[in-house]
Amino acid sequence: MNREKETREKILEVLSRNSGGLTILDVARHVGAHRHTVTKYIYELVGANIVTMRKISSAKVCYLTEPGSQPTVEEETDR
Repeated sequence: MNREKETREKILEVLSRNSGGLTILDVARHVGAHRHTVTKYIYELVGANIVTMRKISSAKVCYLTEPGSQPTVEEETDR
């Protein structure tokens, strides 16, 4: 498995365990990656409608988009 796909899957796993959402910094801590790296993947997942991001004050809270309204990671990465 390549590193990019592995990182994306770790991000999705972390977000799936935290349905209330997490900040990008919290996701980075759980995944064990740099904040900038996680930000890149979060924005890719937002663009693919897999992750939703909400701005609350100065924090950006990320959580999984509702099931059924999103393609799977494999569908997005295989395109």
